[in-house]
Amino acid sequence: MFFPDDRETGPNLKGFVAETESMIVAFISVELRGKDGHLMYFIDEPNPQLVLTELLDRCAQYVIESGGKRLTYFVSTEFGQIYNQEIAWLDRLGFQNIDPYVRVSARLLLSEWNPPEQLNTESIHTESLSLDEVHRMLLDDGSITNAYIFRFQFRTVKPSNVMLTMRNAENEIIAVAYYKVIEKSKDRLLGSAFNVHFRPKFELLRAEKRRFLQGALWSMKQLDLHDVNSLMSLKEVDTFTLMVREGFDQINSHYFGWPKCSKRDMSKYKNARDVLPESLIREIQKYVRGEHLYIPQTERTGWGKKSGTRAEIERRNKEIYRQYMDGICVAELAEMYFLSEERIRGILYQHNAELQ
Repeated sequence: MFFPDDRETGPNLKGFVAETESMIVAFISVELRGKDGHLMYFIDEPNPQLVLTELLDRCAQYVIESGGKRLTYFVSTEFGQIYNQEIAWLDRLGFQNIDPYVRVSARLLLSEWNPPEQLNTESIHTESLSLDEVHRMLLDDGSITNAYIFRFQFRTVKPSNVMLTMRNAENEIIAVAYYKVIEKSKDRLLGSAFNVHFRPKFELLRAEKRRFLQGALWSMKQLDLHDVNSLMSLKEVDTFTLMVREGFDQINSHYFGWPKCSKRDMSKYKNARDVLPESLIREIQKYVRGEHLYIPQTERTGWGKKSGTRAEIERRNKEIYRQYMDGICVAELAEMYFLSEERIRGILYQHNAELQ
């Protein structure tokens, strides 16, 4: 749903704005991923519900005309936070969380991690598994969110993709780990898109799970990686706690939501002929015809004072800048926050300009 196989290589974007007294107070862009749309917005309006509803209608119409059926949206939250003002708006706009499990991103500094003195790597091997094979394995085991994330992060076969497996005596795969090696600079390599999956039907002991995780991290140390980032679903909470035990920190949580994208009930809109004189309607028709027209309030407060969105966006952008300064590359940040690389660069440029 979020990462379709037929996603186009270049962005297919359309944007809509709302204005009050010639000032932009709200903006929504919709990117076609396959045929369905993915949203990004900003709002500077004390009463955002009406404005967002109008803009969302425009996005829905664009997606429907493109043959799509739904809109998706992505929210970053503080770790442990399950609700905030932004999610409240999305709820009222008709968005639904498609997964009851939170996704989290985390990072481990490999320079500060050391394996046990006698790490047993028996039955742990690198393998040339196909991307389809790993994707199917995740789906078959019920790890649906991680399967979508994997498909998005591992789109093509590359030498920088690393796959590790652990097999039992019958040569069955009982655990799989995967990550990508990214070159930050000539003397600094990073691990990206790391995750570990334990196949539930084999009921591995916790000690064996930890041994496999440590074996995967040891393979990164052998490759002289500086640090590694992971994005996972808390449905596999046992895997998450094992990773925290090994030193993963800088944890952020994430929320996905989507509404059904259908033509909305138009009964809530007033017909202009019921409230405006005919002479004024003819004057308006010189500028716009057959479209929804938002009439703003005459009074409004400063940017973000009531909505809280500005604070949420600034917090996210500061976190992106901090992670970039810590060595996470633009491509990895784009994957972590589900933004385009161009948007990440814009955030970094703006934040750097503000600091200067």
